[in-house]
Amino acid sequence: MSSWTRTPAKNPPLQVVPFARLSVSDTVSAEGVAEVKQWPNPLARRQAERQTNTIEYTAPPPPGEVRGFPEPATRRKPQAQPQQPPQPALRPLKSDALKITQIPAATDPQVTVIIPLVSTTDFLEDALLSVKRQSYSQWCGLLGLVNLTDAQRLSVETTLNNTGLTNRFAVVTVVYDTRSGSRPAAITELADKATTPFVAHLDARDIWLPKKLELQLQIMEEKSVDIVGTLYREFGESSKSVNLPVGTLYTGDFERSNPLMLSSVLMKRDLAIFTDEFTAFDYDCWVRSHLKGVTLFNLDAVQVLRRITRSTIFNTVDTQPELIRQKYLQTA
Repeated sequence: MSSWTRTPAKNPPLQVVPFARLSVSDTVSAEGVAEVKQWPNPLARRQAERQTNTIEYTAPPPPGEVRGFPEPATRRKPQAQPQQPPQPALRPLKSDALKITQIPAATDPQVTVIIPLVSTTDFLEDALLSVKRQSYSQWCGLLGLVNLTDAQRLSVETTLNNTGLTNRFAVVTVVYDTRSGSRPAAITELADKATTPFVAHLDARDIWLPKKLELQLQIMEEKSVDIVGTLYREFGESSKSVNLPVGTLYTGDFERSNPLMLSSVLMKRDLAIFTDEFTAFDYDCWVRSHLKGVTLFNLDAVQVLRRITRSTIFNTVDTQPELIRQKYLQTA
């Protein structure tokens, strides 16, 4: 077999240039590998080569692709996700209760704060903290537990510890079941157990402002009054404004409505006698005291925040007032 050699073309050397068409054609790659690229027709390709004396080619397809088309997503290998730095292990926080110093018992208490807990301990911590913040410090407290579960009793002990008031409040179990929700009997029993000259009732949902006891004791000393209330403001589910008479209270004030809000009252201990004859047991106590010659007074300052919830019994101004007035004041 005879050998033969290729005669170099007389035309100028071919220039190899890339192109970026998405279709493919019969051209020669830089490595001499035949590849396929679509042209409108063979004549168009030859004419282009004669005019430019070039051979167009496509670069070799990258791994994972076929002739310039990306591999379907279903076949694409998942990319490695960057590793997240390791998170520190979470450790339980120490209870703030362990950091709270218990305040000592009062050296010469003059006021016993009475808080009956009837079937619930909701919001007790707020009430206790408002007592703790009183500017007047010579007070002690009684918590009356009425119809509470074991879990609720444990909650009371925990709350006392968390507020630093274990040394200031004694816990008393009250066993009564009256139509007024045990409250009048519980308040009366707690008042009987008190040893101070004055008692102050606080509903476990309500909050005292810091100057309350101090201002009331000043009024008692200056004006020789026996029962002192204050104005109050509602918050929570309702913000109803309640207008109360201020200063010394007279018969006309009791004939119109209940002029005192129970959580605002500071009174002499021997006057704290509440019965369940009327649902408005506090109104009943005020009227009876007034008719006995006791001086009642309302401080012209908001010193109590009354929390209103869906289950709150509102101020007893509209609860059986006509029955009380008929019995004591001969008016309806």
